[in-house]
Amino acid sequence: DDSTDCDGGGCTRNQTWNFEPQDYDIGTLTLEKHDVQVTRITPNPNAVVNRSASSTDFIVYVYDTVRDQGADGATGNFNFSVYSYSQTAQYPVSANATGHMVYTISHYDWCSDTARYYLGVHRWQMGVVDDTCFADNMTSFVNFTLKGALNPQILLPDGSQNFTKGS
Repeated sequence: DDSTDCDGGGCTRNQTWNFEPQDYDIGTLTLEKHDVQVTRITPNPNAVVNRSASSTDFIVYVYDTVRDQGADGATGNFNFSVYSYSQTAQYPVSANATGHMVYTISHYDWCSDTARYYLGVHRWQMGVVDDTCFADNMTSFVNFTLKGALNPQILLPDGSQNFTKGS
């Protein structure tokens, strides 16, 4: 009753398969997960990411080697460094209909916690983990540099009175 069908358009769970041992000499029936290849799309290794941009997409492509197509619906994780290079946060992701896993971080997210999303070198990885139908496969960690734009503002003089150099 807890069977999995990974053939065809997607995975389905909780199908009922009834085999009577006395009727069939089938031995052990083993369902195997489909192997996948995970390819990093963006950002490239050692890329510079500007947190002042509207958003940043972290993207990988998950290819189902059995069905010869994108692994639609594959689940996994997006991992990247927070607070320090060696401390990693983990976020769940799923592949879309074309097999792409996309994790988007907006300008507001980057700037919401500057200790968490510190300026400097970070690392990231993404891929399939603990999926029902697809075998685990993560990219290796790669670095990116998070930078911020400085927008200077003149506070004084504010224009309400004359200002003379040297006075």
